[in-house]
Formats: sequence, C-alpha cells, structure tokens
Amino acid sequence: MMLMSSMGPMGMAVGVAIDVGIGKDIHETAVAGGVDFVEILQSHLQQTLNSAPRHGIISLDIKIEKYGFKTEPGENDPCVVDVELSYSINGGQWQTITSESIYSSSPDLRALIKPFELFKRSPVAIERAFTLFAEDFTIFLLSYR
Repeated sequence: MMLMSSMGPMGMAVGVAIDVGIGKDIHETAVAGGVDFVEILQSHLQQTLNSAPRHGIISLDIKIEKYGFKTEPGENDPCVVDVELSYSINGGQWQTITSESIYSSSPDLRALIKPFELFKRSPVAIERAFTLFAEDFTIFLLSYR
C-alpha cells in the first residue's frame, strides 16, 4: 500500500501482492506449528470475561473478517498482526474494528512488530503476536465500548 504514492495504482497492486505472499509464508508456519488465531482469541476472551466481574457483557458475538500479518515501513521487513473483525455486545449494534484502529486509539496498547523472517520461521512468535492482539482486543473491548 505504501508504494502507491510513488508508483500510482500499479504500486498498490504490487504492495498487495507482497503482503499476500508474506501472509502465505507466515500462515504455513502457523499451520505447521498448530497456531490457531480463532482458538487463541476465543480462549482469551472466555478466560478474561469469566474472571472479570461487573463488565456487563452477557453475550459477545464476533465475526472475523480477516486475520494475518502485514508489513510495516522499516528495515528487515517488519510485520505486525493485521485483523479486521466485527462484534456485537449483548445483541447490540455491530461494530467493525481493525487491529490498526485498536492500536491507534490507545497509547497504552502497542502492536508487536517483528521482522518477517522471525514470523516466517517461528510458530512461537506467531502465537505470541496473536495472543498479544487477543489481550489488547479484550482491553479495548472492556475500556472503549
């Protein structure tokens, strides 16, 4: 996406293709290592909401639109979790949120940024990044709803 300003629409297509290729490499490592984003998010939400009294959340519905990783500007091809999801609390209106908007809305929350090569070869790093996002999404949900 960052290429568009210097290359026009053609740069955008190249940027998207790069991110898709990076996502595929990381996805293969995650699958081989048994890393399951949906399970990580669900488990963390259940554990936190069941142990936190008086949050007022009786039901929480989530639709995960996409999840994976995207590159950020910088040396060593830094990558960050890229999630888009919609949620509804207690049968209320659906809200759409992205990992980028969560991290930009709170100075206390910071995305885990690591080099592409680390995520490409380490399911542990992928799991840690997804777990950190699950923790941060839960904080966001409880703080900003």
